[in-house]
Amino acid sequence: MVNLLASVVMAFNPITGKVATVVDGNTLVVISEGDTYQVVLHDVDSPEPGQPYAEEARMHLEKILLNKNITVELTGKDRHGNYLGCGVYPCVNRFTSRTCAKRFSLGIRKMFSS
Repeated sequence: MVNLLASVVMAFNPITGKVATVVDGNTLVVISEGDTYQVVLHDVDSPEPGQPYAEEARMHLEKILLNKNITVELTGKDRHGNYLGCGVYPCVNRFTSRTCAKRFSLGIRKMFSS
């Protein structure tokens, strides 16, 4: 019950801060009011480190968000203790996920078609 309540409260907890690091294709480190948040973007799927196109995904997200001020809504935590975030503003999630998905699906299709 306490975890459920914490998740509900956190769902209404937007933070605004600067993207200090892009860890991978869907994970950011955001500095907000002196606090550090490692945020996994809930609506962005990307290859895990070590998988094909993982570095390209990280570099793409870095190009869009590194050193930018953003607002992200924290919706909970994952099993590793990372914050889960959605609704990155300025609005880049739809652009990021569609562009990355298209690029990666094309790359994977090309990779397996040879």
